[in-house]
Amino acid sequence: MKKYKVWIQIEEIDEQKDIYRNVGEPHEAGSFAKKKDAETFIDDGLLMTKDFVVRLRQISETGQKFLASLPDTELTAERQNREVFQKMLENAAEPLQIPVDDRCPNCGAGCEERTLIKMDFMGIEAVHMRYECSKCRNTIIEEFTLSDVFIDDGK
Repeated sequence: MKKYKVWIQIEEIDEQKDIYRNVGEPHEAGSFAKKKDAETFIDDGLLMTKDFVVRLRQISETGQKFLASLPDTELTAERQNREVFQKMLENAAEPLQIPVDDRCPNCGAGCEERTLIKMDFMGIEAVHMRYECSKCRNTIIEEFTLSDVFIDDGK
């Protein structure tokens, strides 16, 4: 039976020197029975994150402007609320890191020995992939940022 896998590959680019090279191994983002399902996953799952990121940055910028427009206050509660809001906006704008080791932390099984359970979009251009290890049934959560996406049709 034919199946389609969606892979995510990170590419390092130096346009001034015309250098383009893949960094690390591709990461499997999903496996599908139909090519159309793989394409829908990319369009509705992965690429929609870009719109989310743009909107989140706009919200962050608006929040920062709002904080800057508020008058100074000596009230502790108001000052603490501002500090918490400021930290929340700063955290939302921070880029998230990609895991280096994608083996199961419980038994060491490789990425080919797991099943995708759920995908959650988190933060700016990041996705949490939840897997179940086929070997020990441990739940594995991987977090990564999006870069380049392609479909492997098994040929």
